[in-house]
Amino acid sequence: MTEDKKQLDAVRETLHYLCEPVPLPREVEQFLYFFCGDAANPQALSDTEPLRITFYKAVATFVRAYADIAQSVAEASPSESRLLAVDRAAIARRRARRVI
Repeated sequence: MTEDKKQLDAVRETLHYLCEPVPLPREVEQFLYFFCGDAANPQALSDTEPLRITFYKAVATFVRAYADIAQSVAEASPSESRLLAVDRAAIARRRARRVI
């Protein structure tokens, strides 16, 4: 479980740094603007493509890492269980990925 947890921590940190510049309140609209650009600018989607692809890949990696470790939650210590419960909030980024 420790290797899976290390991967989960690494990808969670990647997502944190990737999403940190998204303006508050970090709702769907802010994610769309940050990762897709201004809808009025026809070049914006092309300009933000590398960032968007990085986000897609990071979210997919996070979901896989979380799924790998979630199986062990039942046997985990209370502190690890609490940590995993907090990570469930990051699953919301998966929803943002679908929208973006």
